[in-house]
Amino acid sequence: MSKKVILEFLLLLSLFLPGQAATYYVSSSSGSDSNPGTRKAPLRTLGALGAGRKTGSIILLKAGDIFFETFSGCTDCTISSYGKGRKPIICGFRIQKDAGSWVETEKGIWRLDMSRDEDFYGFPHGSVREKKYYGNIGSLWTPEDNRITGNLVSRKDLLQKEGDFFVTEKWRKTELTDEDLRYLYLKSAARPRAYCLASGNNGVYKMTRCTVSGIAIIGFGAHGIRDCWECEIRNCDIDIIGGSILLGNSDHYARYGNGIEFWIGDNPNNRNTVRNCQISRCFDTAMTIQGPSTREVHSIGNRFVGNRVAFCRQGFEHWASTEGYPAIFEDCCFNGNILYCCGDNRFEGTPQKDNDVALLAYKAPAEYFEIKGNLIYGNNYRFNEGCTPGVGGGEVYVVSGSHLLYIAGPVDTVIKARGARDIDDYRARCGDDSRITLVEPGSPEELKARSKVSRALKFKDPTPPADKLRRYE
Repeated sequence: MSKKVILEFLLLLSLFLPGQAATYYVSSSSGSDSNPGTRKAPLRTLGALGAGRKTGSIILLKAGDIFFETFSGCTDCTISSYGKGRKPIICGFRIQKDAGSWVETEKGIWRLDMSRDEDFYGFPHGSVREKKYYGNIGSLWTPEDNRITGNLVSRKDLLQKEGDFFVTEKWRKTELTDEDLRYLYLKSAARPRAYCLASGNNGVYKMTRCTVSGIAIIGFGAHGIRDCWECEIRNCDIDIIGGSILLGNSDHYARYGNGIEFWIGDNPNNRNTVRNCQISRCFDTAMTIQGPSTREVHSIGNRFVGNRVAFCRQGFEHWASTEGYPAIFEDCCFNGNILYCCGDNRFEGTPQKDNDVALLAYKAPAEYFEIKGNLIYGNNYRFNEGCTPGVGGGEVYVVSGSHLLYIAGPVDTVIKARGARDIDDYRARCGDDSRITLVEPGSPEELKARSKVSRALKFKDPTPPADKLRRYE
């Protein structure tokens, strides 16, 4: 009997036990928001659950369904799936109905009016959104060939290469108007095709003491999962995440977007476990703990174990801006994970950077962070500002010519992956006892290493086929 069948049986059994949580079923394909939320009469949208149903409940999403919504605000809930088929998808795509909504404004430059809801389906069906942010698109995806057009430029005059796109030069929220994110411009020699556009939202967020399992989160331009407290996230798929403009009050323009982010601030996202999840094609990091921690506020009990990562800009990240305090990560770990081809997020057209790596650490280096027993294949291995102890016990394959370690500082220090002496130099600096193998690009050893890690990854594409998406028009 499969784990999924056992989980569903246990969840159904809870209906007949006294004092157990209420169970609500949700199906975008067969439900109605006027239904009571039973298996025979499910709700249609996650938004219909309301605050009362999102406390102490079991919430089951129908397998194979797509929910063009965000999902947030649950406390003491179990969120999973029911039925047979693909994992239910919480999806952020705004989907063009056809290519006719593109208008050529000058030769080779096409414009899409994001305010014309009649030209789209998918997100924000069933959701509330702030009108002025509807055009903060992170990437453009085509299900027919499973490709991401990903190079968002910061000025319209930078639309130079095929596939470059532009939204706005602004990033400060106080300066944005309803018009600033209205239009998306794309460089294309011919009429562009109809795209699925990753909207600038978070997928799942603001969860407290919840278990989230067996669902997929796809097509959000911000983060896949964030703002969790004492939660367990397991057996979830997260794909095509990030790339939107970081809107706020910072002093510079930036793109952002992580698969799972635990923020360490005034109310730190602590005591969370992420286990057996598959995370792929994130603009930035697959999994991260970050924020302005202090001696009084820091990361506690955030653990990432047995996850599988493919084609993210970085595999794992941790940083803390501490204003002179040590960066404390207490009972935190990143252990037994598989990282494949980090540094290549598959956002076509985006430039490569030195911090496109498997393991990334910013700001104040942590006093200690347990990063043990990971299986890694790819190019650049680590990027640090200072060298955090606690990394080791892994199996690492690094393509020759990339870097083992890049320490950013007043004077950058780079250890290139060229031979055994470089590995020894790296170990002397960081104490990493992982088994590190350098492989030449295109060599039999490189192909063998790639195959070994790929087989261990057991990657399954979580994206739905084009005809499945169009059923929700």
